[in-house]
Order: sequence, then C-alpha cells, then structure tokens
Amino acid sequence: MRRRKPFRPRKVARGALGWINRLFPRTLLGRAILIIGAPLVLVQVIATAVFYERHYDNITKRLAQAISGEVAVVIQLLGDTPGAALSSGQLNLAESVLQFDIVYEKEARLPEDPPPTDNSVLDSKLTTALAQRLVYPYQIDTVSSSNLVWIWVQLPGGVMSIRVPRSRLFSDTTYIFIGWMVGSSIVLFAVAAFFMRN
Repeated sequence: MRRRKPFRPRKVARGALGWINRLFPRTLLGRAILIIGAPLVLVQVIATAVFYERHYDNITKRLAQAISGEVAVVIQLLGDTPGAALSSGQLNLAESVLQFDIVYEKEARLPEDPPPTDNSVLDSKLTTALAQRLVYPYQIDTVSSSNLVWIWVQLPGGVMSIRVPRSRLFSDTTYIFIGWMVGSSIVLFAVAAFFMRN
C-alpha cells in the first residue's frame, strides 16, 4: 500500500509566499513606487467612493426637493381653472424662471401602467420628494430622455404634464472633485517617481 505524503503547512506557505513575491517588482525603484502608489490608490478609491455616495445622494435629494416644491407651487397657481390659467399666460413667469414646460390636458387621466424606471438615486429621491409635497396622484419618467425629466400630475379636471430639464436635477461638482483629486495624485506620484529615479 502506497503511503500518503504528510501535509506540510510550512512548505505550502513558503510556496504561496514565493508565488506572491514573483508578482512584486524586483528593483528598488519599482518597490519604492509600489510602496508610495499602493496606499495612494487605496486612499483615492475609498475617498472617492465615500464622497461620491454621500455627496451625490445629498445633492440629488436637495435638488429633488426644490423641484417638487416648485411643482406644488405651480399647481396652487393653477387653481380650479388650470386651462384658463395656462391660456391667459399666468404661468409664463413660472415657465421662464423655473425652466418648466407645462401642458394641461383637460379631462385626461393618468395611464394605469407607470412609465419605466431604472431605480436610480434620482428616481428614488424625486419620487420621495413629490410624495411629500403633492396631494394628487403623479407619475414620473427619468429614463425616456437623457436631457429631460417628465412629471405628470392627476388634477381633478385633467392631467398636468411638466417637462423639467435634467440639468436642474444634476450637479457636476462631484465629477469636478474627482477629476481634481485624481489629477493631483497623478502629478504628485509622477514627481515622486522622477526624484526617486534620479
């Protein structure tokens, strides 16, 4: 009967360490760059993930609350005769200042099937904000257009549709911050690598 070789943990660990060591650079310059670059990349990834999630979430929430408040004000301005209000030009100021495109369909009803959703942060925050401000049924569409967000509100006499520019619900400060952070890190890393090489 053939005898099985005994299990030797030290030999296995030594082999694993040898395989890991082959992945690391062998020169002093390469190891120095790795010592500087690895923590730098790790910090960048963690900071970007935390900042992006918290900042983007908060900014989207504030913008969605602002839009929902403006929609509620527009509905109050319409009163009981939204068609007359629209035709008489009472909402020209709201449309120009708020950048809304408002259409009122008399005796219309919201469709039973809601528009498609992508369950994004924008979709969630806008839905929550409108639910807090409106007493009428509503539907939103944040997917169909890359430049617009549609809001439909079921009023007693019909449906009011509001077309909102997506730029009013988007802030580019997050991408600016990430760009500056990554760019400055690359520059500092390149300077450090240059001086270590020379």
